[in-house]
Amino acid sequence: FFYWAFAITPWVVISRFSSLWLLWLMLLNLALVLYFDTFHSIFGLVFDAQNTLFWCLFGLNSLALLIWEWCSKKMVALTERWPQRVIAIINGWAITALAIYVSLDKPEEQLLPLLIWVAWLIIFMVAYRQLRLDIFMLAGGCLSAILVIMTLLGQHIIESGDEGALLLLSVLIMAMGAGAAYWLKQVHRESES
Repeated sequence: FFYWAFAITPWVVISRFSSLWLLWLMLLNLALVLYFDTFHSIFGLVFDAQNTLFWCLFGLNSLALLIWEWCSKKMVALTERWPQRVIAIINGWAITALAIYVSLDKPEEQLLPLLIWVAWLIIFMVAYRQLRLDIFMLAGGCLSAILVIMTLLGQHIIESGDEGALLLLSVLIMAMGAGAAYWLKQVHRESES
């Protein structure tokens, strides 16, 4: 798949068609996933394969999203919003899955991924709130925050063994979802006025 992406690169560059750029990026993502499925890690046995795959997908798609947003200001062909949203879904999934995976399976290694997740979330929310308003992107950031926070809280509640705390957990999920929906409606109203 990497060779296919390499082979179609001139065609994609010449065409300046956003769907082809997205196909090219998906081929790179697929090549990366299949590489890790075969070889399990970039550096052999030094790093955990699952962890490294999430880092690589996050890095690749963060770079792609940054370049796409920058180029969309200069190239009319890249002004459609749906490709950025697809890239942001993969990007957000990778860093959110990494934060959840490390929190659940490797709590001793959770500080760095959680700090990077927090930094990503702040940059992501500020960029799509202040620089280029996009409700879809903001909703994705809210979903990521809810998933990671509830995973961390749920882990501590399950470890404590208190059954009544599960009710608190369900109330917190509903409150966070309602709070995110209210905030997104407020942002949407501000953008329309």
